[in-house]
Amino acid sequence: MLARSLDEIGKVLGGELLQGRGERTCCSISTDSRALRPGDLFVALRGERFDGHEYIRDAEAVGACGAVISESLESEKPSFPLIQVQDTLQALCRLASEERSRLSCPVIAITGSNGKSTTRALADRVLSAKYQVLAAEKSYNNQIGVSLTLLRNEPNVDCVVLELGTNHPGEIEALCRLCRPTVALITNIGKSHLEFFGDERGVLREKMALPKWPTVEHVFYNADDALLSEAIRGLDKERTSFGTVPHAQMRAESIELTPRWGTLVVLESGHRFELDLPGRHQGLNALAAVALGKWFGILEQTAAQRLDGSKGPPRRCEVKEAAGIRVVDDTYNSNPSSLGASLELLSRLPRQGRGILVMGQMAELGEKESAYHKEAGRFCGEKGLDYMAAVGEGPALAAGEAKARGVEVLCCESIDDCLEALFPLLRQGDAVLVKGSRAARMDELVDRLVGRLAGSQAYEG
Repeated sequence: MLARSLDEIGKVLGGELLQGRGERTCCSISTDSRALRPGDLFVALRGERFDGHEYIRDAEAVGACGAVISESLESEKPSFPLIQVQDTLQALCRLASEERSRLSCPVIAITGSNGKSTTRALADRVLSAKYQVLAAEKSYNNQIGVSLTLLRNEPNVDCVVLELGTNHPGEIEALCRLCRPTVALITNIGKSHLEFFGDERGVLREKMALPKWPTVEHVFYNADDALLSEAIRGLDKERTSFGTVPHAQMRAESIELTPRWGTLVVLESGHRFELDLPGRHQGLNALAAVALGKWFGILEQTAAQRLDGSKGPPRRCEVKEAAGIRVVDDTYNSNPSSLGASLELLSRLPRQGRGILVMGQMAELGEKESAYHKEAGRFCGEKGLDYMAAVGEGPALAAGEAKARGVEVLCCESIDDCLEALFPLLRQGDAVLVKGSRAARMDELVDRLVGRLAGSQAYEG
């Protein structure tokens, strides 16, 4: 954040400086007392399972310049400056919106059902070849995350790369109002958060709020996605398509898996690069980054050099190996579209052993939850998987369909049960895909499985 006095911040927030020196300046914001640095202004957010007001004294002890609060602190009142507001989340967003007003550079917003974080990371890598980029950290794609990204603004920033997420109608519009993007990029439209959007057209309506936003001047979109392409064609804005179809403006001649489980992308121009993460869908994410870079004046050759050897964010098709067994950690989240892409990947990965899926629950699917889980099981059979371990009720339905199609299955009630039952069955050369929504905690299973494999000698056979 560009330097402001506490008096200025109080006026922006419509709050009251209860105590302390208002002329004191602040350049950075934190909502996490554990990551707070001396000089940060601490914003005490309140959620369902936490209350930042309980950590005001911790913030003072670390050296925060003050705190933004929404409730009285009569007991154990700190001695540093306090700004009181009605709602600290609204205050954070208001301060971020004001900081956005101080930006004169392009603001790129990325949305889509899948691939937002990977595309953001790859776009950051390409654009950084020429520009000072302010990019979202981790998957900062809600009101808090977008606000914190904007509040990391510095005087030398040339462009901003944000990701916008949603699981309820109207959230993309609210985030656009906050960040006022000038460039939009949509990765794809898939079967995500269907409990709240109904179907893919409902997802499309929500995502299209981004390219339709009045401040957006240019739109990048996935030409391989027919539903998305149809919607974009009716938009009266400058646009650039990317994909493998013949009419894509930024086109890949081929996207192929390599023997070492990378993804080789060959551009129509002849330039090529190999990502250090597997999957055709990952190649499309990289293609989006190349298209974006070209529009910003970065040569395809330079973009290819920047992307060669690139990894994605953690737990997005992240390959981990131990005891001769490769585990694809794709546990950040799961929905029917992303699971389908990951199963397609598993079926194509070069391997000496079996293809194994460890499946956790897919969340937020609404009344068709059972049907989508069963569909996943049928797809496992169609793709010739050898083995499936199911954790939870929905995956058990999937396992039933997979078993009927010749896949060996194991059904477990918990990740503990799954780990104990699966571990002895693994052999050297096996490829294990682990996938599930965040609530399923499949990331914990991956960490424990890889840790146990690292301390063992897997069966050769």
